Amino acid sequence: MTSTYLTTSQDWCHSLRSLMGYPAHAPAFHTAGWCFSAPRTIFDAWEVARLAADRGCDLVHVSIEPYADAPLAVSMAIRQDAGVEWVPGVRLYAASETARIELLTGDRRYFVGPRHFLTGAKLPPNARRANGEAIAWRRWRQAVSTMAPATLKGSVWVPKGGSFADAIPHEQIKIVA
Repeated sequence: MTSTYLTTSQDWCHSLRSLMGYPAHAPAFHTAGWCFSAPRTIFDAWEVARLAADRGCDLVHVSIEPYADAPLAVSMAIRQDAGVEWVPGVRLYAASETARIELLTGDRRYFVGPRHFLTGAKLPPNARRANGEAIAWRRWRQAVSTMAPATLKGSVWVPKGGSFADAIPHEQIKIVA
């Protein structure tokens, strides 16, 4: 893989995954995944939700523009009893300088639980959120700037409108100018 976009985006995803406390290896029951793409509108967010359903896991989606140095937004596709819910505008939060990063939605917070599931719970107190969000973003930027480039086994590229059946391993992607 020689694309700056793929490398940069994968580094942002891998560092967020690490800061959330998800193991570097794939657990036996891999129930959460991290992915990236260019920003999604509500009209094409269904593709990420469909990937979550196809894969049978919740997805944390990092939106990053080609040639950008940092993500624009984070969203999630969370499996529900009757389908998959697309949750845009997710905010990052850390209770302290050493706490794992959590994801805040309008009414819930999500964190990596003891069995590596994305687990929902009630939101932290309002008074702590602004500081916690600043800590989380600073730590995420710092982690990306200091980590070695990520090369995770099993990383794939899914073509727009495709499914995991159409996925291409990152190692097989050839970039031509």
